[in-house]
Amino acid sequence: MLEGNPELRNIFNQAHQARGRQQKALAEAVLAYAENIENPAVLLPAVKFIASKHATVGIRAEHYPIVGRHLLASIREVLGEAASDELLEAWGAAYEQLADLTAAYNNVAVPYNEIATAVNENGWMNDEQTATEMKALSDTLGFIGKGLTEDISLLDGSDFDALIDYLENEFPPALEELSERVSVPYEAG
Repeated sequence: MLEGNPELRNIFNQAHQARGRQQKALAEAVLAYAENIENPAVLLPAVKFIASKHATVGIRAEHYPIVGRHLLASIREVLGEAASDELLEAWGAAYEQLADLTAAYNNVAVPYNEIATAVNENGWMNDEQTATEMKALSDTLGFIGKGLTEDISLLDGSDFDALIDYLENEFPPALEELSERVSVPYEAG
């Protein structure tokens, strides 16, 4: 993968690559996802950790398909003739859904944290509208976060496609509007 995509070399820990740790971690994550495909909520703590790690090292949504292609090629290589087209399609679908969930969470959590810092640094919590909006966003992310890290049963019965859609399509405009407003110091009107 890194030979064909040298731009990823500085993203992936080369020591972990050499020891096979990242390859093993990826394989274990996808296997766990495949084993829990009917109840992906049990994987959300791992997804949150992976998203946080990815944000830290600069992995972006466009990197996931590259990894996915190489993952499927590795599965085909390891399984040989046992890797039917149907099996590879199922693994591909599982990986794609896992990548989508990870990317959606990551794409919202990072900007939200940056905005929360700006709100506090620039005094915007003194603005009633901003304080109300931040509380609503915080409550929403807090609920999801609690489900991800403390009590997964809070998310039982959740429609993950709807959750991903919300994180991708409804949350970002609210964050964008807030980001623009709080990027300057607050001045009481």
